[in-house]
Amino acid sequence: MHKTSTTTLSDSIDRLREWDSVLSEASWTPVEILLDTCAKITVIISLITESTTDDMFSAEEIDLMFSVTRKAEEVSHDILLSQQEGDSYEYE
Repeated sequence: MHKTSTTTLSDSIDRLREWDSVLSEASWTPVEILLDTCAKITVIISLITESTTDDMFSAEEIDLMFSVTRKAEEVSHDILLSQQEGDSYEYE
């Protein structure tokens, strides 16, 4: 539980961990699920950054937020490129 004593932040971090796993298995995940996951990550990260401060999270949680955001950007960028080239998407 976070210092705020609310489960909302803890639940958000748990969701980010789950979605990080989805992105880690991107080569086996359907594109629709990947895009949905990327969108959810964007929304959660936006809400967290707008309504919290860094001192509300551990260093590990902050690293997770940066890492999962970076992965989501890479995956969505790769999907967009593959669609523009007319190829099927494969995450490397």
